[in-house]
Parts: sequence; C-alpha cells; structure tokens
Amino acid sequence: MARSGDLFQDCFKAHLVEADGHYFELWRYIHLNPVRGSASDRPVRYRWSCYGGYFRESRTLSWVTYERVPREFGRSRKNGLIAYRKFVSAGMKESCGYHGPMLFTGFS
Repeated sequence: MARSGDLFQDCFKAHLVEADGHYFELWRYIHLNPVRGSASDRPVRYRWSCYGGYFRESRTLSWVTYERVPREFGRSRKNGLIAYRKFVSAGMKESCGYHGPMLFTGFS
C-alpha cells in the first residue's frame, strides 16, 4: 500500500548552516515554531519543546545539550540565558526570520 502526505513524504530535510547568524535564527525558529503554529502562546509553555529546559532544571531532557546556547549568548550561563530569552522574545514580535520550511503545518 503506497502512502503519501506530510507524514510519509519529505519529512526530513537538511539545510546547510554557513554563518553564526543563521545558526542563531534556526535556534529561535525552532523554539518559536509552536507559537507561530498556534500550538502555544509562549515557547516555554510548549510541552514538547526543549526550550523550557534552558530555564528550569525540571524541564531538561537527557538527550539535549543545554550548554552551547548560553555560551554563545553570554560570558556566564546566567547572562547567556538572559540574552537568549530576550533574543527569542524579540522574535515573537516579528515575522519569521527563517525562510525554510515550517516545521508545524495545519494549525489554525
């Protein structure tokens, strides 16, 4: 039986990340995708996101490396997390900066 549709076709795509700015935008895009898809009003409230693990130890996932993002955004973990939270929040006020395929579709 042949299957087609979003679930069975073109699920996985690779995009080359060539610059730090693009890398940061991808992080923000991934964490804001549930908000833009109307699955949550804030990224920290989306149950299936690793975003909450950056700010609450109880939300960490064993298979996610949480050290890199704060290190990229500040000298200390605390300052990096503050800067990253501001960076993600700023993205909530603007249209999607990433022009790749949307990860969530079909929400209304």
